[in-house]
Amino acid sequence: MLFEPSAQLDIFDDSRDVMLRNDVLQALQVQDAPLACTAYAKWGYEYPQDPLLADAGVLLRALQARADLPAA
Repeated sequence: MLFEPSAQLDIFDDSRDVMLRNDVLQALQVQDAPLACTAYAKWGYEYPQDPLLADAGVLLRALQARADLPAA
């Protein structure tokens, strides 16, 4: 009997909260403040008690402050 390999769901890689966190982090990495704000708002709406929201908010505010600086 042959068994087909199944695509197993990885609860760490495929859970909704992790995907939303990753969306925020990816936007922060490319310094896209509007995209990071949108992703952060979605994450916060769906997981308001996530303990990592506060830290991500600090990073987001730093990116926004940097984006508001005039070009040198």
